[in-house]
Amino acid sequence: MMHDVGLIAFPWRPSLHSGRGHDTYAYHLLRHLSVSGLSVKEFPNVSVGQLQQGVNKFDYAVKEFLFLSKVLYPKAKMYHGISPLGSKTAVVAGKHPLITTIHDAIPYFHRRDVRQAYERKCIEVCCDRSEEIIVSSLFTGSFLKKELQLDPRRIRLVRYGVDHKFFFRNRSKRQNRTVFSIARWNDMGQFLNAFRTVRKEVGNVRLLLGLKNSNDGDYREQMPHLLEKYDLKDSVDVLYDIPVARLPYYYNMADVYVSASVGGFSLTLLEAMACGVPVIAFGLFDVPEYVGKVGVLVKPGDFQELADEMIHLLVDATLNEKLGDLCHHRSLDFSWEKMCSETIECYKNLL
Repeated sequence: MMHDVGLIAFPWRPSLHSGRGHDTYAYHLLRHLSVSGLSVKEFPNVSVGQLQQGVNKFDYAVKEFLFLSKVLYPKAKMYHGISPLGSKTAVVAGKHPLITTIHDAIPYFHRRDVRQAYERKCIEVCCDRSEEIIVSSLFTGSFLKKELQLDPRRIRLVRYGVDHKFFFRNRSKRQNRTVFSIARWNDMGQFLNAFRTVRKEVGNVRLLLGLKNSNDGDYREQMPHLLEKYDLKDSVDVLYDIPVARLPYYYNMADVYVSASVGGFSLTLLEAMACGVPVIAFGLFDVPEYVGKVGVLVKPGDFQELADEMIHLLVDATLNEKLGDLCHHRSLDFSWEKMCSETIECYKNLL
């Protein structure tokens, strides 16, 4: 049987439980495709865990070769790679027509190691060989158009969504003077130092700090030393690998959600906004397109400004409530249903 769509998730997998944005994207896309009337072949995945610095590159290369061997023979009328890494494998396997989703242009801005160079090469191969390119922001589309001289007619803007039935407002759980952040290890020292400033100015304030374990190192071992260094042991609750089912609870406990990422937009921003929580983030890359004018955007890398804005939202209850309402209304512009229907339109154009 020839399917209508071959959905290539590698090296990610459709899941809500991993906490990874690519997995969430693939999960909602696959779920909506199942009721779209299109027959879908989900190409077999070979799990490689989290793709971060520290992953054994030989192990990844072996699993990528195994995935290529599995994707060679099944056939579909068209193919969709949900990231350049998997889509590049579809190119090698001769799969076409092909749609590739490119979530961001971070490998062109953060050139840390061989991994970013490899990701740039995958992006370039996919942009050259895909019939259509789906991007999640105007920023990414404009960058790729300029960097790779892409024909703008091949670029489709399809924004991310949020599940409003799952992430919803519950003010009864709101606790006074609580900051919530799901953070990456990079710049953790600067972020904790910023929160120390907040604690000095505001007083009785707590930080709920979500962290994901990764191959970069053992955070559980390092975190107590950092908290002691910044004298925050009694003010920070470190939450490792928060189950997705608990996320609405923590969002609704918070007076403000802070994204201190220098990697651009994160789905956590939309999730917090859907819960009616004011958000603060660095105003770089695609973040302004999602947050708009309702969130607080600070100069990228300026942790002092980040601290000042946290203080402002924690002490001004009226402003906090107003921005929380605005963030909630803004989040209603984004849904996974809309994302999937627009993606399916791209499919039908090729089919």
